[in-house]
Amino acid sequence: MTNPPTPTQAAIDSAPAIHDLPANFMLDAPTYIAAAEVGYEGISFYVAGRGGVLGDVDADAVTEAFVFFPAETISTAWEATAGLESRDRAANRFAEAAHRWAAEHMTEERRGLPTSRRAGRQGDHRRRRFGRTDLLRLA
Repeated sequence: MTNPPTPTQAAIDSAPAIHDLPANFMLDAPTYIAAAEVGYEGISFYVAGRGGVLGDVDADAVTEAFVFFPAETISTAWEATAGLESRDRAANRFAEAAHRWAAEHMTEERRGLPTSRRAGRQGDHRRRRFGRTDLLRLA
């Protein structure tokens, strides 16, 4: 029987999928175009969408949550988006954009996953469980 990977090895093995999947969504031109139509520019949609789940908080709270980004970048984007729409709506718009991207780019048929891996449908939404090797194949 094979030993499970160490936490460090699991992190190394999953890093490409954890990085590449959201990066592909956020760098997708239609995502930026749709956000720009509402008034978002550059990274501001990312900041308003991800930070919007925190609610109507000040920029300091959002910069603390975005630990890997320069605080000034996050603070500027957060403050610039305050008047575009509610924080809740920004978070929902971001989630909707992610869902659209996933529906277009992460279908089982396009990824060649076997039928046995397909989950049942609930309405128009697909729900899947990914194993570690599935995520690495998707990256």
